[in-house]
Amino acid sequence: MLLIVEDDVTFAQILLDMAHDRGLKAVVALQGASVLPLAKEFKPGAITLDISLPDTAGWTLLDRLKHNSETRHIPVT
Repeated sequence: MLLIVEDDVTFAQILLDMAHDRGLKAVVALQGASVLPLAKEFKPGAITLDISLPDTAGWTLLDRLKHNSETRHIPVT
């Protein structure tokens, strides 16, 4: 499972298609507010994180993910 965090719908679709081509399941978050709940629910093996999101700074999300005991182990790129 891959969590794609990307506000550009076209680019998110490209990443989603690439994940599916490689046999991965993926879910897309278009806004930062949904990232932590989705990460806790789906427990992805990795997260792709856009640093420039409209509602939350990507660096803030990264900090939240890495300081949460349920998500700190997930690799983020």
